[in-house]
Amino acid sequence: MKTFFISVCILIAFLTFQSVSFAQTKELKIGQQVPDLTFPGAYNYKTNETASFKFSDLKGKYVIIDFWGTSCETCLEEFPTLDSLQRLLHDQIQIIAVNLQSKAIIDKFFKTHRMVYRPDLPFITADTTLIKMFPHMGSPYEIWIDKTGKVVVINPEGTINIKKVRSLIANNLSSLRTGVRNVYVDNLFDKRWSDLVQYSSVLLKKSEMNKSGLYLEVPEENGLCEAGSILDLYTRAYNGPADSIYQFYKPKRDVLEVKDINKYTTDLKSEARSIWQDNNTYVYQLTVPKDFTGDKYDLMKQDLDRYFKLKSFVEKRLVKCYVLVRTSLKDKLHAKGGTPKDNFYPMTEVRAFDLAEPRRYLLNSPFNRLVNMVESLVEYQLKMPFIDSTGYSGNIDITVNGDVLDKMTLAKWKDVLKKYDLDLVERECPVPMLIIREEQTSNHINN
Repeated sequence: MKTFFISVCILIAFLTFQSVSFAQTKELKIGQQVPDLTFPGAYNYKTNETASFKFSDLKGKYVIIDFWGTSCETCLEEFPTLDSLQRLLHDQIQIIAVNLQSKAIIDKFFKTHRMVYRPDLPFITADTTLIKMFPHMGSPYEIWIDKTGKVVVINPEGTINIKKVRSLIANNLSSLRTGVRNVYVDNLFDKRWSDLVQYSSVLLKKSEMNKSGLYLEVPEENGLCEAGSILDLYTRAYNGPADSIYQFYKPKRDVLEVKDINKYTTDLKSEARSIWQDNNTYVYQLTVPKDFTGDKYDLMKQDLDRYFKLKSFVEKRLVKCYVLVRTSLKDKLHAKGGTPKDNFYPMTEVRAFDLAEPRRYLLNSPFNRLVNMVESLVEYQLKMPFIDSTGYSGNIDITVNGDVLDKMTLAKWKDVLKKYDLDLVERECPVPMLIIREEQTSNHINN
């Protein structure tokens, strides 16, 4: 779970996109002119009153079109940066946020997600035209247009920043790496004999694939396809199916007995992280016969050990954990019955839409919902393993201030739990750990 910047009170521009002719909705390439589209009902453009403007009104400015989505956390995290860039370079650039959802949905999203930063930018909602001009999959996705209205960059790699925008303004675009649209293929073999291949596994460097836009995918019944760092690939191999007993995707669940940890994982952010991923991300593809009955993920483990010359295994290690315990035999959580009510989500979660209430409730709802929320604090903020040792089951009633969920801290949660005779305590506990060991190394790095 990610924490987003606190919103300030800003008037948001919602725009309704005017219909255009068929000729204007064809796909545009770099170097082509953007049609003179009209945006009626524009707020925050020159005045606070309702106004209309044309694309041609923006000539003399560089335009950045930012496609975003309410379920895209990366998009929401970029809003403060976009807002800052617009304020800093307002006389040179115009950033426009574009969304395919209706104005009503976007309006409701911001009203019910009060901790999501809302930029002071013009918004185009219910878009059906720009998406045809710049077709793509996923968000964020950006289009950069020069002062004459020509497309100069499509989907620049990495996150947007002041250095990149200044390169745009200086017409120094050679330093910007352009993303490519993915080409989806089910395997790398020549179609003339691909049907003859009974078993295959392939490991590719993601940076080399990006140059061609190649993207591998395999039908689930015939194999699997995974992408990530070396540690990511091992984590997915050992987690295996969704019902795996392991939880190695959580923090502090692996031990890297390696010489150079930077080959396996990183704490870098933003552009530096993007560069690291270029050099350290791989794509693994496995294809097996349709009648294969073995464990595909076990084959993946073996392949990874061979490819990277590593030894991997699971071993229980004593590690510091936060343990949820009961402090008395009193049952202060027992549900009193009635209609279940559950608005027990942080405002920061993009999936939570109807959370304007300052109080959050779990009424006649499963105890596991409370456990999951405490676990998210421990695992993803405190970066420690979490164990529930209460033995509690069944439905419960619990009420908390919204601030406890929106701005989680250990102190706040301990105060809440104390009221219900519960506590979070530190203990050393045996936890299954994923061990990845390089040949002839004794270094131990616990993530």
